[in-house]
Parts: sequence; structure tokens; C-alpha cells
Amino acid sequence: MYRYLFRLTRDERLAEERTQETFCRAYSSLDDYRGEKVRPWLFKTECESTEPSSPDLPKNC
Repeated sequence: MYRYLFRLTRDERLAEERTQETFCRAYSSLDDYRGEKVRPWLFKTECESTEPSSPDLPKNC
């Protein structure tokens, strides 16, 4: 997740922050996890949290 976000943002601190937020949201939404593969589920969690107008992270979903 970090490498993906770093490639998008080109900013270490922002990528770290977004990675941490993604894992916190994923942990909070474990009830929604339906047994699918974890990696796509995490990426989906990140994409759903990204606002289309967010200037710091492009909408790539």
C-alpha cells in the first residue's frame, strides 16, 4: 500500500499518512470484510476514501 501511495503522491510523509489511515479504516470496517483477498480489499478501502477533488492524491480508481 505504501509503495502504491508513494508512487501516486511522490511524498514520503503523505504516503505514510495515507497508508496509516487506510489500515485504520480497514480495521474499523472489518465487519464489511467478506473473506475476499486482503490486498484488493485494502486498495478498495483506500480508493473509496479518496475524495475526487483531493489535491494531494489523484483519484485513480
